[in-house]
Amino acid sequence: MLKTGATIIPIFYHIEPSDLRWIEPGKGKYADAFSEHEKKGRYTPEKLNVWRRALRDSSFISGYTINNNKDEATVLKNIVNCTFQIMKKVPLWVAEHPLGLDELIQGFESVAGEEKVKIMGIAGIGGSGKTTLAKELFNRNFSSFERCSFVFDVRDAASRNALSDKQKKLLADLGVHDLPFDSVDEGKIILANRLSSHRALIVLDDVDHIDQLSALLPNKDNLGSQSMVIVTTRELGVLKSWGISSIYKMPGLSMPHAGQLFCWHAFLQPFPPPGFEVLVQKFLKACNSLPLSLKVLGAQLYGKKSRDYWKSQLNKILRILPGEIKERLQVSYDALDE
Repeated sequence: MLKTGATIIPIFYHIEPSDLRWIEPGKGKYADAFSEHEKKGRYTPEKLNVWRRALRDSSFISGYTINNNKDEATVLKNIVNCTFQIMKKVPLWVAEHPLGLDELIQGFESVAGEEKVKIMGIAGIGGSGKTTLAKELFNRNFSSFERCSFVFDVRDAASRNALSDKQKKLLADLGVHDLPFDSVDEGKIILANRLSSHRALIVLDDVDHIDQLSALLPNKDNLGSQSMVIVTTRELGVLKSWGISSIYKMPGLSMPHAGQLFCWHAFLQPFPPPGFEVLVQKFLKACNSLPLSLKVLGAQLYGKKSRDYWKSQLNKILRILPGEIKERLQVSYDALDE
């Protein structure tokens, strides 16, 4: 019953889960029914034992009980909400041109380790592809978890005093819909009680302060067994301060992948047209293989067929990069290596 890895929601209709745990001959409410099957001989003893085990196993799975003491309509509404949340598990859009992701996944997994509860970080400068990698990891793994949640733009929410909205989104993905609250502190209490209840995959994207982790992971030492939490950030110190030791530092794209990404945006094809090969290589070097810069500059050059125009734009970029962007890139990468 459980081999497929599918989520099972038992509904105990006018029975109690404990009724299914005593189904041996002469014991429990279902003993007589099994005895009748045995007498008729329509099913083999092996088949009946499989049924017994399935019923017994289902009694230990968290589900819903409908009896005379509960409002059936309310229970059915809760079942529909729960099922809807499970069915919402759909892949995230990753990127139009997802280049180099397999290599990044391998690098991340080499850092991840084999802990039963994994809390891992992805650190890198803005535009280095952290969110893209996190979305790909989410898509490849979410079907193996009971619950999953990708919380985008945590830093932005914190700057707008809207962290409680992110808490509510996370709780909704964990199956909690009917516990209203207004403050971050109230949300922390509810999350602390719920995060340990499920084997969950959680991604907290673009975190830049330890207070944000405290708000969204208030009980990081008591997560559900075999849960996985991925935190993306520009601030390596935030991860270390929170006790996250498994950290993947984003590398730049390899030159072949950087070239393809740039060309897709500049030429709508993965390679440069004749006469632009050298110019493309110079732009790649100027961008330091940073995905966001490759996309933006490539898009700005799209449709510009004059090599003189390309050269003039390259000269402008080279004048800007040493004083602003390139220095910031180098400082950020040096900080990651400390």
